[in-house]
Amino acid sequence: MTMKAQTWPEFVSAQLPDVILAAPMFELSEATGISTSILEQKKGQLSEEEYLTFVMGSDRSTEEIASILSAHEPWEFGYSNEQFKEE
Repeated sequence: MTMKAQTWPEFVSAQLPDVILAAPMFELSEATGISTSILEQKKGQLSEEEYLTFVMGSDRSTEEIASILSAHEPWEFGYSNEQFKEE
């Protein structure tokens, strides 16, 4: 049996760009304060790197974004809840 290395919030903080790219638009909008329509438009127009720069350039700090996203369940982002240690 393998040890679960991190809790979900630890993973979100450490892997924020990957989590942002995997995040459903509603959750990302909630975390960044950017409307879902603008997020969808930018995701279609920009490269991955430019999109991440745009999202992380919101009025909220990366710590705030990570905190809000980590309040959601890992499965909402395509991760298995079993991958992570209990908090």
